[in-house]
Amino acid sequence: MTVQQIDFWPSAARPAQVNHPYQVSVTPQVSSMLAAGAVVAVGVSGGKDSVACALRLADYLDTIGHTGPRVLIHADLGSVEWKGSLPVCARLAEQIGWELIVVRRKAGGMMERWEKRWENNIARYMALECVKVILPWSTPSMRFCTSELKTAVICAELSRRFKGQNILSAVGVRAQESAARAKQPIAAVQEKLTKKNSVGLN
Repeated sequence: MTVQQIDFWPSAARPAQVNHPYQVSVTPQVSSMLAAGAVVAVGVSGGKDSVACALRLADYLDTIGHTGPRVLIHADLGSVEWKGSLPVCARLAEQIGWELIVVRRKAGGMMERWEKRWENNIARYMALECVKVILPWSTPSMRFCTSELKTAVICAELSRRFKGQNILSAVGVRAQESAARAKQPIAAVQEKLTKKNSVGLN
């Protein structure tokens, strides 16, 4: 598979910071953490939302004079992952000059998680521990794939690398995508980051 190499945002086309059409929303706590040099990590999948988030945030951090560490972090889902995901993330990292961290669930990717879930379901059914087999794959109401294969492994790696430091973990979420996403707060405490760090915000 050939992945076309493009400039996500050619330097000649970069918009001026004044009256930027895409504003960055922050809370007082986020602003304070950024001013103090908190770690900024952007979760990237290779999709348009995370790429747009990383590009805009890179510009914003330059504008405010942020001096802390900045990284992109990609959670590899294994065999179900789009083959262009990692190359796109690598190209993005090269263009904005940030380190790209790639993490994976030790017990396997998403397909392995679904297969294990199905195996466990059958075992419970045969042991008469349940009368209804639970769906093995992820659904909008059962997002264990996000929590187990993305959030958990990303937070674990960030906590290991930046132990004791304040961490801001940014994700690209479009409010227009769903009513639930539109209601999400600007920032919230991420408990999986806070346990080993001073403060961890998503």
